[in-house]
Amino acid sequence: MVVLASEPSCVVGVDVCAVDQFGRKRDGTQQTLDEWMSLFDPQLTPHEWSEVKAPGLDDAGKAAVFRRHWSLKEAFVKARGDGLGFE
Repeated sequence: MVVLASEPSCVVGVDVCAVDQFGRKRDGTQQTLDEWMSLFDPQLTPHEWSEVKAPGLDDAGKAAVFRRHWSLKEAFVKARGDGLGFE
């Protein structure tokens, strides 16, 4: 993928997220969505997590909401030039 963004009057941040790509455990088996998302517990606010884990969402819906929140955060910090690990 290639993304080109230019804006003369404001900063621009872009994030690209692979759909349905979760990590693998040390034993080589695929992580479940809940296992994978638990790695990001500190990165989302309680309100964001309540949206991700809203009743009635299946795994695909949860993953889509999670990716939206995560990509928005990544794009924002990239536009600022920060990282998610700042204090």
